Amino acid sequence: MVILMKPLNERLNQELIIFEIAGRMAHFRKFYSNSSSLSYSFPPRTVITGMIAGILGRERDGYYQEFSTESCSVAVAIANPQRRISQVVNYIRTKSKSELDGSGGPTQIPMEILLGEGEKVRYRVFFEHKNAELIHEVAERIRESRYIYPPYLGISEFTAVMDFVALLGPEDMERRPSEEKVYIDTVINTDHLQDRGIYPGERDLKILKEKMTIEFAPGREINRTASFIFESSGRSLPVKLQNSYRQVNISGDITNITFMDGGS
Repeated sequence: MVILMKPLNERLNQELIIFEIAGRMAHFRKFYSNSSSLSYSFPPRTVITGMIAGILGRERDGYYQEFSTESCSVAVAIANPQRRISQVVNYIRTKSKSELDGSGGPTQIPMEILLGEGEKVRYRVFFEHKNAELIHEVAERIRESRYIYPPYLGISEFTAVMDFVALLGPEDMERRPSEEKVYIDTVINTDHLQDRGIYPGERDLKILKEKMTIEFAPGREINRTASFIFESSGRSLPVKLQNSYRQVNISGDITNITFMDGGS
């Protein structure tokens, strides 16, 4: 099938790296959960940028400006159905600073854990950065499984595998104008939607919504949050958008994405 691409505008002169992350279990703690450690269904943008900074060897909490929403864009798709279990884990009780040595004894906290249905938990990530050298270094390290700090899915006990998918150039991408209805394959920032812009009745879809942090300021302060909608099993969503979206061609496989910061 021949795909005709329209002329690209000025933003599409950057390369886009696509990779998958997978593991047996995942836990992405909701920033507003208290006594119970609830998990998001997919990694927040801050988790993805932290993972990429880790494989590059960036210092902890020292990479926020380099991976700000002004410098890079991230899109995430749930690649396979999931299920959840809850396990009680032991933590050190720290009602005061004097108990940081463990003298206060343990405390048990319920933790929500994500599992894949019959296989690993898996996500597909689309990553774009203004620094072309950084993009190529990330692609090379993922291809060779050569990381400064190993990747994991939310907590260090849940180690992850990263699989390189593609490195796309401008000729493989197009920013397309908003249409009456379009099927988006990634999670969608609700700020990107038109009013009543979801079509849930078309298929048997289970649409969920979660609010999360998308950017940290220096000192790990929350700089920006957003709400996202997605289909629980990872199926594409028919929606009507306020602005454009990105269409990418991966060896003939067409995928429609929107970035988590709301851009395209």
